[in-house]
Parts: sequence; structure tokens; C-alpha cells
Amino acid sequence: MPKGSEPRLLGMVFTHQLVIANREHDPEQPHSSGTHVEFEVDKSATDPRIVTVEVTVSSDEESSENPPYEYDVRAFTMVGYPDSDEESPLEEADVKRAGVIGYRAAIGSIREHIASMTSRAPWSVFFVGITDINEDDLRKADES
Repeated sequence: MPKGSEPRLLGMVFTHQLVIANREHDPEQPHSSGTHVEFEVDKSATDPRIVTVEVTVSSDEESSENPPYEYDVRAFTMVGYPDSDEESPLEEADVKRAGVIGYRAAIGSIREHIASMTSRAPWSVFFVGITDINEDDLRKADES
């Protein structure tokens, strides 16, 4: 970790947000909604102390049964080490740590955002399942 610096969430925006009520949904029948998660972690091109994380959460039709909603939401986060020396580049462990923080912040916000968008929708509030990540998951993503 850069000397004297802890990673901090610097900002987050939703760059894409879509929720559609499924007309064929039958609330009297069992239902399940599969979720697909994609993420990308990069070093900022403009500031060597910042890591960007883009997370997309979308419905997975193949693993869903009688889903109430179709959804696709993307969040872009910036996590940085603002107290670090601007001249020294981040080490890979620092990027992964910031990536985990950005991912977790984005996933929580996306889940809350989808619940908020469906709160007045015809099939009631919808909560996306919990998905988590750790630094080992980022290593696996780098290798693929």
C-alpha cells in the first residue's frame, strides 16, 4: 500500500440503468431470477493514484424461472489513494485492494438502486442476490 495512504471511494455513478417488468410473470407461481455480474478494474489513465472499477449486474434469462423483472445496471466507481505520492505508481496489490473496495461499493449500490426502481413497480420490490469478491477473484479475472 502506498506509504501513509488508505484507499478511499472517491466517486460513483450509474452509467446505465434499465429495469423492465415482465408481463408474463405470474406472482402465484414459484419464481427465481438468475443474475450475471461482470466487472473490470483498471488503473486511471489520468491519475496514477486512482483505480477505476466498472460493474454490470444483469438478469440471466437462462437461469431464471418466471422472473418478475429484467434488469441491467452498470456502475462506475473511482477508488484512490489521495494521500499517496503522485510520483510513485501503485503496486498490483494496491490496485487489487482498491478493486475489491470499488466492486463491493458498486454491488451494494446497484442492489439498492434496483430495489428502489422496483419499489413502485407491479411485482413489488425486487432484491438482487448477494455477490461478493475478494483479491483472489481479481487474480483469476486477470489470468483469463
